[in-house]
Amino acid sequence: MHATITSGDVVSKEEAGRRALETFPEHAPIIHLALARLRRTAVPAAPPRAHWREQTLDAMHAVITAATEPRPRFRRG
Repeated sequence: MHATITSGDVVSKEEAGRRALETFPEHAPIIHLALARLRRTAVPAAPPRAHWREQTLDAMHAVITAATEPRPRFRRG
């Protein structure tokens, strides 16, 4: 979601996950979990569901906040 909002590019879920890991390293555990499910590979140690939901909500909040923050505008001189 962040990749599309900030760049206008429509990217694959795999690419979006890679970019999310670079942009939001503090949310790496839940991103790795989501990528494992996407890839249908072994899931890393998953937290209890309630904690998983909390991690997901925290990550989504960070993505939306970062994507909707006002950006500085540059004036042409």
